[in-house]
Amino acid sequence: MDVQRPTTSAPPRTASHVVSEDDRVFRDWIDEHRPRLLAVATRLAHGAVGAEDIVQEASLIAYERRHTLRDPGAAGAWLAGIVRNVGCQVVRKHSRQTALLDAYREKAAASCVAGSEGAVPSEDAILTRVDVRRAVGELPEIQRSVVICRWFEDMSHKEIAAFLGREEGTVRSDLCRAHEALRKKLG
Repeated sequence: MDVQRPTTSAPPRTASHVVSEDDRVFRDWIDEHRPRLLAVATRLAHGAVGAEDIVQEASLIAYERRHTLRDPGAAGAWLAGIVRNVGCQVVRKHSRQTALLDAYREKAAASCVAGSEGAVPSEDAILTRVDVRRAVGELPEIQRSVVICRWFEDMSHKEIAAFLGREEGTVRSDLCRAHEALRKKLG
């Protein structure tokens, strides 16, 4: 007769386990994903100021809707999608272009006051960055997300596919389309 002995280590945490368990387990699961979610939210919000709020709001929505998750194997992509949607809502509420220009103008003004020529990029470099960020911000949501993950988070195609819940080939196509759109916008 086989006797099952209790194990001292915690069982592996799966998405289905998280969805069906108590608040503490859900919170731990969110905490495991927080660094990557925060990084994506930071890029979507063009800075860390609103990123924590985006992740917090997305966590609340995920908690409230955790029982609507149909495919526990895609829980990471589901959570990333919520962060992406909340981030896009926040960005729509605030003028991306104005916020970026104001931030770079402040840096340029600070460099003039400090008199340190090399500490802050030149005006041309600032304007180029603003143009690139504006162009990326104008991409369709999925292309923008793929570009942010690839360029700013240095994720591989495979990592992006897993993170966004898309096929790797689709991610490559999205990235190719985004590059083409950016070439047209930026000349």
